[in-house]
Amino acid sequence: MLPSVLNAIRELVSCSSGLRDLRSKVTMAMPDHQSLVLLPYLLPRLGERVPHVDIVTEPLLDGALRRLEQGEIDFAIGQIGAAPPGYLRRGLYADRFTCLLRHDHPALEQEWSVGTFAALRHASIASDSNEGLGQVYDGLVRFGLPGPIVVSNVLTAAVVVAMTDLVLMIPNRVATRVATMLPLAIVDPPVELKPYEVALIWHQRCHHDLEHRVLRREIAAAARMGRLDVSQDQMARRQNDS
Repeated sequence: MLPSVLNAIRELVSCSSGLRDLRSKVTMAMPDHQSLVLLPYLLPRLGERVPHVDIVTEPLLDGALRRLEQGEIDFAIGQIGAAPPGYLRRGLYADRFTCLLRHDHPALEQEWSVGTFAALRHASIASDSNEGLGQVYDGLVRFGLPGPIVVSNVLTAAVVVAMTDLVLMIPNRVATRVATMLPLAIVDPPVELKPYEVALIWHQRCHHDLEHRVLRREIAAAARMGRLDVSQDQMARRQNDS
């Protein structure tokens, strides 16, 4: 089995080097959260390997399966469950929810309890593709949270949080990314929340297409790079806090 795997890897590497002159457009549906996590790693890799391929991202996952089937998009990335017949799925990374507050938020001087958490005004991100975060807030209704302040996207929400007493609950990878750009603190929510998985999905007709295979490999590699950087950032933060 090992020789066949190695041969497949050699074939893919050899073929991908021949794609440098390929000129095409690739459209990926992925919400802002996944774009912030993946694109900083993915675009440089694609620029080196397939420099003439144009990348277009669309922020909504609505109707993703239909759009994949009709060829309107090439990939969908997000909180996607099991692939139905005719589609294939690859898990990219698991994530958990964390809270963002401004670095000098008065709540950070108190015991970080359910009571403290519930007393804060929350920001939320308005997006039809933000179902996972919506489910999280639905699950917190029992704590009597006040209605959230709804803003249009992740970066806007992060800037607002950095300048106010609002708290924002978002995936840890996204929190780690924006906290490198803004004066923000990352803390775990004082309640246990279910982790989730981000996955890549595509239509079966593209499964053996060479360009498609190379792009899937690069997307997976970008996800691995992001996971490593998040681990290093978290280690550095713990050292700075100690």
